[in-house]
Amino acid sequence: MISFATPDREVAERARQVLCLQGLDVWICSSDIRPGTIDWDEAIRQAIAKSTAVVLVATPSAARSRFVKAELVLADHGRIPIIPMWLVGEFWEDCVPLSHVMAQYIDCRGKQLDIGLAHAASAIKALAAAPLESPQDTHEVRPIFSKVRRKLGFVGAGVSLVVASVIGGIYFRRPPMVAGTSAVRIQPSAAPSATVSIDLPGLLDAIGDLDPSAIARGRALVPAERRSEISLALGHALCVSGDWEGCVESYEAALRGNPGYTSDSTLVADLRQLAELWTVSDRVLDVAAHLMGPSGADLLHSVWAACRKTNKSLAEKAKVLLFERQTADHWSAALRVSIKLDEAMAVHDCKRLKEVIELASTEADDRSFTSLTRLRDRRGCGFLGLSDCWMCLRSNVPIDSAWTSSRRSAPVALGGRTPRLTDPRALRSWARTWEMCDDGPAVAGPRASTK
Repeated sequence: MISFATPDREVAERARQVLCLQGLDVWICSSDIRPGTIDWDEAIRQAIAKSTAVVLVATPSAARSRFVKAELVLADHGRIPIIPMWLVGEFWEDCVPLSHVMAQYIDCRGKQLDIGLAHAASAIKALAAAPLESPQDTHEVRPIFSKVRRKLGFVGAGVSLVVASVIGGIYFRRPPMVAGTSAVRIQPSAAPSATVSIDLPGLLDAIGDLDPSAIARGRALVPAERRSEISLALGHALCVSGDWEGCVESYEAALRGNPGYTSDSTLVADLRQLAELWTVSDRVLDVAAHLMGPSGADLLHSVWAACRKTNKSLAEKAKVLLFERQTADHWSAALRVSIKLDEAMAVHDCKRLKEVIELASTEADDRSFTSLTRLRDRRGCGFLGLSDCWMCLRSNVPIDSAWTSSRRSAPVALGGRTPRLTDPRALRSWARTWEMCDDGPAVAGPRASTK
C-alpha cells in the first residue's frame, strides 16, 4: 500500500507504476477503491491489514496530512513495516510526521526516484519472502492448552503413562528376526551415475528471453554443472528482473570461470549501473577491483568521478580500491593520463602538467577532456577572473592537440547510468521505466537505504 497526501497524488501514481514494473501488487486508494464504496475508512483499514509493507510518500504535504498520520498509526499498531520514501522537500524533518522523523528513509528526490523505488521493491520482496509470525496468533493459542492441562491434570498424565507402558512392552517382547524372515528395508536412492545433460544453447536462449522457468533452472544448477556461459546469461537476466544480489553473484561466478568476460560490454554496463545501489555496491566494487582487470579500473574511476558530490562515502570506497597496487597495475594509458592530470592540477605543478600533456596528446580520452578544457582557458584568476591561471603552459606545450585528441576519442563503454541491454523484452522494460522519468533512470543518493 502507498500512503500519500492528496496534493501528492500524481507522484504517488508514478511511484506505483514503477513498483508494479518490479512485479509488486501495489494498492493505492486513488485507484483501488471501487466506485460506489461508501466506507473509505474500512477499505483503507483492510488494505493496510493485508499489506506486506506501507510505502510512505514523504513530502511537506504528508507531514501535515491527518489521514497519512492515521494510516501510519494503523500500520504501527498492526506491526506492518513502513518504508518512508522522500520524494519532495528540502529538509527531511519537514516532510514526515513527527512519529517517523528518526526513521531511516530512501532518498528518491529528483533523478534518484527510479533507483530509490527499486530499493523499496527489493525491501518489500525480502519482507514477503520471510514473513514474521504474528504475535496475536500465539497469544490466542496459549490459553487453550493451559485450559486443557488444568482439566486433565494428573489423570491425563497417568493415562499417557499406561499407554506408553503397553506399547513399550509389546515392542520389547517382539521375537528377533531369524534367517529366512522377510523384512522391508528402505534403501537410499542411488546417486545418478552421470551428470544430467543440459541443452546449453536452448537454455541460454530461454534465459535471454527472460523465461522464469529457465532462469530458475539455471540458478538451481550446482556449481559443477553451471558453466560460465550460463552464469553470464543469468547475470544479465537477473539484472533486468531486478534481482540485484543474484545478478552480482552470477556475474562474479562468470568472471571466475572465464576471465575473458571482463571485456563483455553488457556485463560491464550492468555492473556499472549496480555500483551505485546501496544493497550491492560494496560487492560490485570488490568484483571490479579483483576480477575485472582494466575494465574494473575504468569502472572504479567512473564511480569515483560520478559520486564525489552526491555520495562521498561510495566515492571514497571506489578511490581506495582504484589506487590499490593490484588495481593500479591494470590502469590503461588513458586512465593513467586522466588521473595524473587531475593530480598535477590539484597542486598546480606546471612541470608535471607539461609531462602529462605530452602523453595526453596521444593517449587522452574523454575522461581528460574537462581538465584539458580548463587548461586551455586563459581566464579565471586574478582581478575579476581576467588573468590566465596557466601562463606557464603557453609555450611549447601541446595543449590544443591533447584537447583535440580527448575530444575525438570514443567514450569509455561502461554503460553509465543506463544499462546497455540487448534482448527486446529487457529493452522494453527499461524503456517503460525511462519514460516515467524525464531525465532517465536515476542514481541512488547518499542516504538511499532501508533498514
